[in-house]
Amino acid sequence: MNIFLTGEPGIGKTTILERYLNSSGVSVGGYFTTREITETSRVFWLNDRITGESCLMVKMIPEVPREVNLAAFDEFAVAAINRGIAERGVLALDELGRFEEPCERFKQAVFAALDSDVIVLGILKLCDTPFIDAIKARADVTVITVTEENRDTITIPL
Repeated sequence: MNIFLTGEPGIGKTTILERYLNSSGVSVGGYFTTREITETSRVFWLNDRITGESCLMVKMIPEVPREVNLAAFDEFAVAAINRGIAERGVLALDELGRFEEPCERFKQAVFAALDSDVIVLGILKLCDTPFIDAIKARADVTVITVTEENRDTITIPL
């Protein structure tokens, strides 16, 4: 079984996922995102759950075109996913969204993870793209929508 949380930005999806991972005691691979927000920029990083290494994913500066580091997905995240499949029973992917759409190696790695024996837990950005829609359409994927009403009572059914 593979489970993804979705919902509005800031609703608590990552908090729910991390709360489950921290309380479950399972050995987790994959990646998570972090961000640095200042008055002049927003910078997002991918972080490997096994190695602890980080890679710049996106940099946003007002009135400047967004800089998306596609290699962060097709190289760094692919390595984190493959390492997680090989070394862990659970793979956490926080999060999947629009930035990944042109990243074929990344998308292939995500689908390989979903086809593998590991349990995939993740966050889906609330958007419709061919990649996100293909994940949601899979019979082996459960998507839970997080709302203000249910966010304090959601449990991940494993």
